[in-house]
Amino acid sequence: MNGRVRQPPRNPIAERLIEDPDSPGRETVQVMALVGFVGRGRGQDVRLFPDMDFQRYMDFSPDDIIDSAPLDDGGGRTVVWVRSDTMFQEPLFSDEAAERLAELLQGSSMSTWPFIPATRYVAAQLLDLVPRLTDGEGPGPHLVPRPPMEGGPA
Repeated sequence: MNGRVRQPPRNPIAERLIEDPDSPGRETVQVMALVGFVGRGRGQDVRLFPDMDFQRYMDFSPDDIIDSAPLDDGGGRTVVWVRSDTMFQEPLFSDEAAERLAELLQGSSMSTWPFIPATRYVAAQLLDLVPRLTDGEGPGPHLVPRPPMEGGPA
């Protein structure tokens, strides 16, 4: 049949993300992929660092992590699939945290709202943990970190 493959091999990660393998719909868990260097967070939390400076990070409860796999990029990064709903809970910070930040910036003539992301997803974007696909060397798209935001943290 001209070398066509009508049943491509299943991706083992996609199979692991099936919520209930016995269900007729075989729906996957609603997840979001983040990429970074995995470390130990507070208590039992898992800490994800976007770069090897290890100064910026986001912590996740092990209950919010669905799966993970090493990223085959030679850099030691890991793809971590977290529950989507944990990434979009609002507000990320309490009103007290916003007030405390404003107090710490006393005498400043700028708004503090850019320093307080509304959701964990926005925070993950600011930390460059949200991957993007790009064409790289070799077959297929490659996961790469997002470029730093202009005027943002390097």
